[in-house]
Amino acid sequence: MSFTELKGHISCEVRTRDMLRRFAQNQKSSLRTAIMIATPSHGNLGDQAIVYAQKRFLADALPGFSVFEIQRYQYELARESIQGMVRPSDIVVVDGGGNVGTLWPEENDKINDIVSRFVDCSVLVFPQTAYFEDSERGQECERETATVYRSNPNLVYFSRDRRTFETIGKLTPDTPNYYVPDIVPYINDAPFSTERSGALLCLRADKERALDDEAVKRLIPSLSNLGFRLVVRLRSLRSQQGFTRGTGMPFFAPSGQSSAPPSWSSPTGSMACFSLLSLALHAWRWTI
Repeated sequence: MSFTELKGHISCEVRTRDMLRRFAQNQKSSLRTAIMIATPSHGNLGDQAIVYAQKRFLADALPGFSVFEIQRYQYELARESIQGMVRPSDIVVVDGGGNVGTLWPEENDKINDIVSRFVDCSVLVFPQTAYFEDSERGQECERETATVYRSNPNLVYFSRDRRTFETIGKLTPDTPNYYVPDIVPYINDAPFSTERSGALLCLRADKERALDDEAVKRLIPSLSNLGFRLVVRLRSLRSQQGFTRGTGMPFFAPSGQSSAPPSWSSPTGSMACFSLLSLALHAWRWTI
């Protein structure tokens, strides 16, 4: 281990001990806690936006709860200690994203560990995309994930695209599974009065990439021919998370139902999704 690695390890240990101290104080002073557990600590802005939006949503939707965040490295260093401080009246929140399935197996393993570990309190998996590759490895991952989900009677799942909604419904039919928008638009802080000009084209360059080089070569001149002044960024955005290839903004619907597609930012959509979370929590013994 290099000096730099040792220094980083010691820093993580110190910050984890501080987190455990603050968590213990929180549990003494709060009757109920919404625990955002194993959140990402890397610098990808999309993943950080998900965490920020979840904090905002939980603070708005659960006025009787404190909200406490435990980062991924802290969870990995102290999961047994954390587990010992979580109460049946608490809610464990798994951050949303594209972390379920075979594209990012270490993320799927993390979620499975959380779901299997916290069976005595409500576990909410925030809006996810799931992808299991069509292979023996994918089928094995599906079976393992289904077994874990079915073993937790207090699991509530939120799917952010129809394919995921249908996949989770097949894997674990008895798990409450809701079809909702991605959580990030809930922030809704974008200014609308700013004068706009041109377009910024951002394309993935990692394994989540949906377009090959030839498609990009056709896309850029096509947009230019439409009169757009383009600034192009083609890069890898995250090192370890997410499968965000989807079908657009999904609609809000509990299992077996359908509805018009509200958004988080509209009054109708916000109230619908607040009601959804309220109903999910009522179903699992908690009153908001």
